[in-house]
Amino acid sequence: MVKSIAIYKILLASQVFEDSKSQLAFDSIEYITSIILVGLATIVMMLIPVFLFYRVVVNFYRLKNNNICDTETWSFGNTFKLRYLKLHSKFFKNFLGLVSWNLFSFLYIIFGFKSISAGLKEYFYFPFYVFESLIKNDVYNTIILYRSNGVIMIIIAILTFAFYLIGKYIGRFIAENKIKKVELSFP
Repeated sequence: MVKSIAIYKILLASQVFEDSKSQLAFDSIEYITSIILVGLATIVMMLIPVFLFYRVVVNFYRLKNNNICDTETWSFGNTFKLRYLKLHSKFFKNFLGLVSWNLFSFLYIIFGFKSISAGLKEYFYFPFYVFESLIKNDVYNTIILYRSNGVIMIIIAILTFAFYLIGKYIGRFIAENKIKKVELSFP
């Protein structure tokens, strides 16, 4: 509600201006919004593999500390089983997401550039090129210039998210099979 009132006031204020001043105000708002969105998208793209790697490490250590073969913890029953299923699910979804990010990025580097070294340079400098051009107030040329790289990076992010979700079910399946094996071995 507050946002709609603010937008309404901006529109009313723009009617007071002449057409050229009004157009300049709207162009400025559009330009600032573009800068913010491109900057946020670039930051998110840079942080996805870092976040996934962090979560893989954290969940790996949690899994290591919750050994299913320990008879003392196994006696807790369903609460331990549910926690074990959840830990496996979290680990595998983050692991599969990280592996898919690296695999698709590597495939893009191999097939998208003349050489692997040129691809590595372009791939890892891409966010810095974007930020550099945003600092120079050249956001529209940035969007046009890096459109193909941006589209590929968005596709990689979408595929990573898809494999992230698939990993959740794979982890749960593996954990359920381990629980069944342990239940058969315990009297």
